[in-house]
Amino acid sequence: MMAPNPMMPKELQVTSLKRIFENLNPGVGADMVDWTAHVEEALSMPENRLELSITYPQYRWFSDEAEMRDVKREALKETEELLDYMLTAVPEEARQDFKAVFDDYLSRIRFSLERKLTVAPLKKQVAELRKQLEEAQREARRAGKPEPTKKEIEEHVKVPPQPRPAAWTSRLEKKLEDVFKAAFTREGMSPTRFMSEYRLELEVLKTLPTEDDMVAAVEALAHEIVLREQARKVKPPTVREPRLPPAAPTAPPGAPWEERDIEPYAEMAVPEYPPRPMSEMPFPRLPAGIELDLIEDRFLYDLMICGIYSPELFLPQFRKNFAEVLFKSWDDMRKAYDLLVESICKGLEVRYPAERRALPYESIEEGVYWLVSQKRFQSAEEIAAELHELGTPATAEEVRIFIRRGYEQRVPNFVIVTRDYLEQLLGEPLQ
Repeated sequence: MMAPNPMMPKELQVTSLKRIFENLNPGVGADMVDWTAHVEEALSMPENRLELSITYPQYRWFSDEAEMRDVKREALKETEELLDYMLTAVPEEARQDFKAVFDDYLSRIRFSLERKLTVAPLKKQVAELRKQLEEAQREARRAGKPEPTKKEIEEHVKVPPQPRPAAWTSRLEKKLEDVFKAAFTREGMSPTRFMSEYRLELEVLKTLPTEDDMVAAVEALAHEIVLREQARKVKPPTVREPRLPPAAPTAPPGAPWEERDIEPYAEMAVPEYPPRPMSEMPFPRLPAGIELDLIEDRFLYDLMICGIYSPELFLPQFRKNFAEVLFKSWDDMRKAYDLLVESICKGLEVRYPAERRALPYESIEEGVYWLVSQKRFQSAEEIAAELHELGTPATAEEVRIFIRRGYEQRVPNFVIVTRDYLEQLLGEPLQ
């Protein structure tokens, strides 16, 4: 079998993906995406495009559903060809064992693509296996042999253990339900009315090979529902239809034009930014709910005026960079709004001082649980530093106390994190 096409270099992938992004998102600057961090060298261009659509769902990455299906098929075909090629590097006596491993990888990658889950961890494992097989072949050629023996393959290639199939138990069913509910709790939504959709997916979940796959599928389902519900809440600006003038003037012929009884065109109602605070709460504070309703309408209107076709795609930025920000004064709030609109219209990245960000919880302890559930920190010290930036300082030792307490109380935010991760944050084993 011929070797698969070599992977396109990361720099070329970024250039091509930027061009696709700009064509599908006119008016949005390409610097809104962190290309360096999110384009993986171990992935092909179709796979990186799918990964970006998961990381940045607020933007368009495909012209329509048909193109997305084509990209998924291309990504899966490339993986099939790569695994078939890798199998030819395995000696005949070991080929059956490796085929079972490769079939398992292909099955899990196919499922991840179908369910809009990330394939990056699996593809990195495949890339590492390929490097090990190629090294075994080079060693054999240096020794004057056409191919390595089964023993030599076993010495060079460290095959990750195949995941153990999960037994469907009441404990596992309860855990998956908690994962589903926790996803809505983090977004400030009640999961109750979405439980019927979750139960419909249970039969599919039971067919997945591992518990990790089940958890990932439940998180993906919840994320999809959250995005759908957020899109439904988008309210377009209220614009009144202009009234047409009467068909003919009522003044007698020859009367001066100023005397003719013609009703002028009515002006469209433009959403207004509140001229003064609408809440009696003292500053510093977050924008009040009654203020946000009006400002959000004005935000959508301003983005349409500057030529953005789908302003509702920028509501997540509005919430992150305005609705969840602590402001020192009403003037400070207005300046931040103007900066946000100007930055989006010009395609620039919005950067606020760290002390102006707000923690979405009144309790520091609940804030620690929320930060842990994001799974992006390496230690309690990093979480303490993040809390300091959020304006709610706590020491690393206090963070460790909260983590231990959360583990003991089995808080919902910890359902989606492993014990190993919590011990990594603590720097010591959990008792």
